Amino acid sequence: MLSIDNPSWLDIGAGDPIILSNTALFYEKGCHGINIEPNPNFYAKLCEARPEDINLNCGIGVEAGTKNYYVIDNYPFLNSFSEENSEKMEKEFGYKIKEAIPIRIMPIDELINKYCSLEYPDILDIDTEGMDLDILSRIDYERFSPKVIIVETVI
Repeated sequence: MLSIDNPSWLDIGAGDPIILSNTALFYEKGCHGINIEPNPNFYAKLCEARPEDINLNCGIGVEAGTKNYYVIDNYPFLNSFSEENSEKMEKEFGYKIKEAIPIRIMPIDELINKYCSLEYPDILDIDTEGMDLDILSRIDYERFSPKVIIVETVI
């Protein structure tokens, strides 16, 4: 409908390269993008399954540094940098926080300047379990103008 023949993407919180992936079909059809994934296991899978993409093992935030990444036992799709969201998953839904591991954070503007400054991806896909609005509010949309924005809502 948007006449995008070979879409490119910036997938923040890419997760598994196939399961619940918003970009897997595009990759399968020969398109490429940038996948940001803090989970070391998912990152390794992305590197193996999508060698033609740019895959980065980090989180996206406001400032550079490290931040605790909360690992949810037996359900990695709920892992998050949001302690509040992780505790909510534990309290309201019975998921358990297995551990908190420090992960490198790259500011969203640094990511865009470094990887998207010459050609903006067609699709911005954000799935960060509670950090989505913070990331969206930091983007300069006059400079960075994806044609499609996909954002997962939190329960």
